[in-house]
Amino acid sequence: MKFKKVIIVPGFISEGIFSSQVIPIYKYSKRKEKTCLVIQDNSPFHHLKDILDTEDVIKYSELKPVLRHTELVYVRDVFTFFKLFVLRILMSYKFEIFYDFRGLVFAESYMRNKRMLVRFLLKSMEGFVAKKADYLGAVSNNLKKFIKNEFTDRDVYVTPCCITNVNSSKVNVDDNIVKFVYLGGFSTWQCTDRIFSYYKSMETEIESSITIITQNKEEAIKSVSKFGIRNYSIKSLSQSEVLEELSNYHFGFLIREDDIVNKVASPVKFLEYTSNGVIPIITEFVGDYSDLIKENELGIIVNETTLEVDVIKQMLKKNDVREKLIRFSRNFQWDSYLKKHPFIAN
Repeated sequence: MKFKKVIIVPGFISEGIFSSQVIPIYKYSKRKEKTCLVIQDNSPFHHLKDILDTEDVIKYSELKPVLRHTELVYVRDVFTFFKLFVLRILMSYKFEIFYDFRGLVFAESYMRNKRMLVRFLLKSMEGFVAKKADYLGAVSNNLKKFIKNEFTDRDVYVTPCCITNVNSSKVNVDDNIVKFVYLGGFSTWQCTDRIFSYYKSMETEIESSITIITQNKEEAIKSVSKFGIRNYSIKSLSQSEVLEELSNYHFGFLIREDDIVNKVASPVKFLEYTSNGVIPIITEFVGDYSDLIKENELGIIVNETTLEVDVIKQMLKKNDVREKLIRFSRNFQWDSYLKKHPFIAN
């Protein structure tokens, strides 16, 4: 079967990212051109029959003959880019490559392993990709600036981690108790100790509760015990259940440290919060969003040590803040970005 366009799914992304950040591009492209989705042979995503047209989904091992007739390939991991780049030369294929920087591999690797040689090699590879890809994308304006300063001055199309829908229905949250929520895991970079420290300071000052939505219930139990948190619940939910659940809360935590990985990021949970009227509590290192929150006064920027209860109370007095968050989130729906997306338009 011939496909004009091909989207290659990395083997390391989560099902949530696959469903919310890859499938919308695939579906939008498929409406305009014959588009194929390529999934790694051992990928767990083959079971997602409800969102996949199986005729247009192939395994990575079946890709090579398809590329003979392909015009444009979407890639979002550096190693797949190099395989395609070499294959294109060896086989004299004519397809072009759209490379989508969804972060900085060299910086993420160094954050985990602290290996300078690996950092240098990966940064060199990403610099090569930035110069040789036919089209470039980035997940944030901050990342676009980094690419232009460090690698190349070429055009870079920015597509944040977008959302499909916003919760436009009237939301009624119980105002007798201030409800906080944390959505995510317990990796070091997610700063959960700081989150629970912030919340504990609230619990001693105002009537409040925190809900932890995570797949790691064991770590969640350890954390609430460590900080002596009394009013809490722990839930493990599917992606669709998460989006239904979030509208029940006033504030959502998204804490990141001062690191290039965080400064160029576009965390999905930020818009999951705001699109459901949840007021974000974040640090000043959350991609483009920290500046947007400051400019639009749509959330709380916390410092290293404290979250002031007066700031929480003042934000709760803003009766229209939840409606403003919904309007703000509409700017980040997929349709707004995919209409002009180079992978779609070319």
